[in-house]
Amino acid sequence: MKTWKLKDLYKGLGTSSLLFDSFLTPFYPDIEGNESNFLTDYATSHAVFDKAFAHKFGERVIDLEADTLSDAITEFRGITSGVTMLNLSNWARLYYALSLDYNPLYNVDGLTTYTHGATSETYTFGKDKTTSQYGATQDTVQYGATEDTTEYGATSRTEGAHLDTDTDYTMSYDSATEKEAGKQTHDNAAKTTTELLHTDTQSSIQHSDISSSLQHTDSTERDARSDGKTTTQYIDTELRQGNIGVTKSTELLKDTYSLYTETKGFWDTIFKILANEGGLYYGDNFI
Repeated sequence: MKTWKLKDLYKGLGTSSLLFDSFLTPFYPDIEGNESNFLTDYATSHAVFDKAFAHKFGERVIDLEADTLSDAITEFRGITSGVTMLNLSNWARLYYALSLDYNPLYNVDGLTTYTHGATSETYTFGKDKTTSQYGATQDTVQYGATEDTTEYGATSRTEGAHLDTDTDYTMSYDSATEKEAGKQTHDNAAKTTTELLHTDTQSSIQHSDISSSLQHTDSTERDARSDGKTTTQYIDTELRQGNIGVTKSTELLKDTYSLYTETKGFWDTIFKILANEGGLYYGDNFI
């Protein structure tokens, strides 16, 4: 067992990293909405983080099995990676929470999503039949006796004396010329035709007209059928932001200030855990 000072391990790094092995990456937890990853950020800028860690804890020492500097760095990296593996889930969630953008004056800030699934409604109607039955009917229209009288006044027509002549013509079989065959003359004396005053009467006796229909039944039928109604899936969202009044704005600001001053940031927090749980201490000869 050999005691190594942290700042000596740091000086011997070269281009390699001090704190985390690459085997940790596949174990990083999946967190919904999380796009941050402190292992990736460390790997990108490990020289900066290693320098900060060594500056803070460089005077501490650790007891390792390794005899060479290279092996000591590898062994120390394995120890810090083991500590990280035990805390990986909590640290990943803390890193994600601290990376979120938020307004410190808001005590409600969220988007609520309501997903409405597709629906289908079917209405089934059986076959139906409507029957209307009509009884026998009889309509009687009664007409009373009527009498129509037309009265005509006296008339008189006079014809003067005149002669009427009737002449007959014949045609021989061998001629196309007509010849007079005989003539009669009628001497008509003057005459007067007189029609006396009279009345014409037309009457009908009292009578009744009857129309009737026999008893009968009318029917209407409709086949069975189905009516349907469908709706497609749709999504409603509701955004709620602001101070809903349960906490004063000054208290929200104080809580935010305390969060960052007490934790001193994510990396400062885990550096302390790595140092303490990784076995770094102040030796008698290095105090």
